[in-house]
Amino acid sequence: MGFLSKAPLECFQEIIYMSADSTFTIDNKKYTGIAYMEKTFGTNFPTKWIWLQSNHSKNNSSISFSVGIVPVLFLKKKGFLCVLEFNNTEYRFGSFNLSKVKIEVIENQTIITIRRKQDVILIKPKQATTVKLVGPSKNGKMNLDVFESIKAEAVLTFTRKGKILLEDTYTNVGLELMYK
Repeated sequence: MGFLSKAPLECFQEIIYMSADSTFTIDNKKYTGIAYMEKTFGTNFPTKWIWLQSNHSKNNSSISFSVGIVPVLFLKKKGFLCVLEFNNTEYRFGSFNLSKVKIEVIENQTIITIRRKQDVILIKPKQATTVKLVGPSKNGKMNLDVFESIKAEAVLTFTRKGKILLEDTYTNVGLELMYK
């Protein structure tokens, strides 16, 4: 979150790791896979938001993106972060480095456009069946309905100066599409 982690926000998000090898055991059966970890904390969720994460892609890239209308003192400001990792390089975009984000909904398709200087990321998520979770509303009261899928899909295009650096398709996407 950069300098914003010092701001008087009601909600914070930090990525712990994007893609780590993982091994765990359930009922004496060993499983291996790829793990992602983040922490979101505070006393209130944004008033509307999108959260998207996946490390299951055709081209072995990983993506974490979140945007929300965040309460700051008596104001509500749009804040976001996006981390894209591929070819052993991490690309960071967000409010903290003056990147810009645009959210459009055209015929039930959400289109996320992220810009920073000559870099542009275009993300088109596709929601799958959701489950209802509970999240915090004002002062940490756990009474907010949150609808999340871990089987969503997304298509991403990353360009620099108009040249395509990455085109990728993600499966098993974690997605909360609460931006209405």
